[in-house]
Amino acid sequence: MAFFTTKIYFINSIYCQAWQNVEIIMQEWIETAQELGREIPTPKNRLILAR
Repeated sequence: MAFFTTKIYFINSIYCQAWQNVEIIMQEWIETAQELGREIPTPKNRLILAR
């Protein structure tokens, strides 16, 4: 049972790290687009609901 619990914790940890990386990349993309004067698209409803 301990192995199973450790495996779930490890998978959850990887998922959380991946999501943090996605959030960093999104923020950097927005900042870069603003610096370059590019239009930032508005989120579609499906993206708002996914959050």
